[in-house]
Amino acid sequence: MSKEIKIFKKEREDNILEGKPCKVHVYICQRCGKVFEEKVPESEGWQPFSLYPCKNCGADSASFMRYS
Repeated sequence: MSKEIKIFKKEREDNILEGKPCKVHVYICQRCGKVFEEKVPESEGWQPFSLYPCKNCGADSASFMRYS
């Protein structure tokens, strides 16, 4: 993938999970280019997320990159 992709942490009003502020992790499937977002509590660090495999093309977890 030669083109550079830049995604920045989103500061939005809907950054709320179960009534508390949260982080939004953005994922891009490198096979099909589909973008996914997942909300995680502010207190949680990096961990495997439920978006694997890609719900669009079926790529396995190794095909994902995490941006936050």
